[in-house]
Amino acid sequence: MISIKQPNPLPDPSRINFRLLHYFRVVAEEMNFTQAALRLNISQPPLSKHIKELESQLGVELFKRTTRSMALTLAGRTLLQNVEMLLDQAGHALNQVQQLGRGEAGHMVVGMVGTSVWGGLIPALKRFAGQAANVTWALNELTPSQ
Repeated sequence: MISIKQPNPLPDPSRINFRLLHYFRVVAEEMNFTQAALRLNISQPPLSKHIKELESQLGVELFKRTTRSMALTLAGRTLLQNVEMLLDQAGHALNQVQQLGRGEAGHMVVGMVGTSVWGGLIPALKRFAGQAANVTWALNELTPSQ
């Protein structure tokens, strides 16, 4: 009888949080748990536990460890490349959200009457655009009663 090994199920991304991925990235950059723990401002045993948890959730070994050295496995190198992109994208997305919340990004529609163009409106909008590069604006002409 021939036995066919079933592939491992895909990991559930909802179980792997950004903190575990951040910890992994720092350990991979330092290649030393003690130095990584100092950089992360946590103690070394919990950091080791978190890396083991990530390896368990993924079902792969990310680091080859000996008493004298440590190296990323092929799976670890691949994860590091992807984690760097993922965390950078997440940071960029969160920064965009914060800019929107502070009014430093987005699109603004300004209602105006035709005669206001001759005053200081356009120069004021241009100054504003120079200060808030991620904000676009458009003018919407209204009647004086609107």
